[in-house]
Amino acid sequence: MTWTLDEDAILIAAHREGRTDAEISALLRDRTAQAVKRRRERLAEAGGTDLVGPPPVPIDREKLRELHAEGLSTPALAVALGATVRTTQELLHREGLRANRMSPDEARLRELVAAKLSRQEIGDALGVSQPTLRKWLAGIG
Repeated sequence: MTWTLDEDAILIAAHREGRTDAEISALLRDRTAQAVKRRRERLAEAGGTDLVGPPPVPIDREKLRELHAEGLSTPALAVALGATVRTTQELLHREGLRANRMSPDEARLRELVAAKLSRQEIGDALGVSQPTLRKWLAGIG
């Protein structure tokens, strides 16, 4: 059975909304999820590269702005939004926002140092890498 332009338009729009192949097949009624997947892949080969792979994760841009204003770092924003760090970086750029740098909670850092924890334990407790921790420790003297 040949695909119509209307079916292609529905498939593309639904995929961009984040719907799965099974959900798209329910919209099209006469198409199985496997047929939707095959058609999506063929359309992608013909030039619609955004149709390859899983549907995009819808991102709440207002939530992105709110969390960014709270000072969350890019990795923390990614976790909060359910996106990858790379996607979050692209969204920040598109929204004209600069990435927030992680800054140490000096009181917490001093507390962990005073407790004589190892650098590895301090880094794990603060959720930062060893190079970042070294920089923070140099900053507090």
